[in-house]
Amino acid sequence: MPHNPKPVNEFCNLSLFPMIYPTLFPYGRAGFDDHCRSVRLSMRQQVKYFFNLANRQFQEHYSFLFTAFNVLQQREVLLHCSLKMKHTDFDSVASDFSSVSPQAIHQVTECVAQGDSITANDDNE
Repeated sequence: MPHNPKPVNEFCNLSLFPMIYPTLFPYGRAGFDDHCRSVRLSMRQQVKYFFNLANRQFQEHYSFLFTAFNVLQQREVLLHCSLKMKHTDFDSVASDFSSVSPQAIHQVTECVAQGDSITANDDNE
């Protein structure tokens, strides 16, 4: 099975589901979030359409349901996630966030993945 060490972006990626489920999308088309459609269709609407088809291949697939709803759930969480602060602190907090390096984020995620509850081991983290 071909693979790449770099994770695939799951946002606005037309080929994501056709790559994951080649048996459900045999022509590599009909992915979600296609902005070239003449009629806009959200991922939620398209998933609902797939589950209402007379052909039950989407309904009976062993993991499509879970993957589709997982992505929808992640999008809902990200859409409704926010950070609350005082207006006077915004510039300081924005500066702090913009100064965080990708390496520091990677170190923290590695610590969390290993079950470490103390993630701030140095000033960068």
